[in-house]
Amino acid sequence: MDAHILRPDFHGEPKPRKSKEDNSTVSPEEYIYGRIWSAITARSLVPGMRLKEEELAEIFGVNRPIVRQALSRLAHDSLVTLQHNRGCYVAKPTVKEARDIYSTRRLIEDQLIRRLIEQATKNDIKLLRDHLAAERKAHKNRNYENMVRYSAEFHLLIAELADVPVMKHFLRQLMAQSSLIKAMYQRWVHVERGASDHAALVELIAKRDVDEATRVLNDHLLELETELDLDNPMGVEFDLKAIFGEKPV
Repeated sequence: MDAHILRPDFHGEPKPRKSKEDNSTVSPEEYIYGRIWSAITARSLVPGMRLKEEELAEIFGVNRPIVRQALSRLAHDSLVTLQHNRGCYVAKPTVKEARDIYSTRRLIEDQLIRRLIEQATKNDIKLLRDHLAAERKAHKNRNYENMVRYSAEFHLLIAELADVPVMKHFLRQLMAQSSLIKAMYQRWVHVERGASDHAALVELIAKRDVDEATRVLNDHLLELETELDLDNPMGVEFDLKAIFGEKPV
């Protein structure tokens, strides 16, 4: 997935990267876009945080126009806002946007899981179970960063295996926006229930039980929404260099 692109070293001018998974060429702009998207999904970058072009250029070892291109793409995806003469900020979803995003997720993910159940192969089920094993390990180790990452990636894996590119692309954007919503509004979370729901969904997909799978999924997404306090957004602190931890070489 795009979220797992790894950064090779820079030597002089920025060079194209290689995607870890398919060895395809990834441009510096695409790489920076993927890193920022990943940081938003992992809730390392938070709503209202300023993203300074010059600081990001230093961190990733590129020139500012490349950073600007990546930020423009993120703005197109509603993940950041570009303010004239003020700079770029991580987006701050409104309460209405939060409700709309979760409502839209329920519609899209319902269709994706139906499609996956229709066509799931043994290898698809294996991939889902392997993902569950990684998610359980994160819970066992109380690794919160990985717990958040694997939880989000479970939904994206279903989208990938369902093989509906338009829906997958849209859900990817919604998942990142959901992370911003959680950073602003989430007051509590049943992490164990989330992992339990994912395990139940995998078994229901394996059994091709459409009715029960869609019910569990809908309840799961509603539960995520009930964890939000949409009246009192949280205050946050941040440090770009600590988040990305990179310097050009």
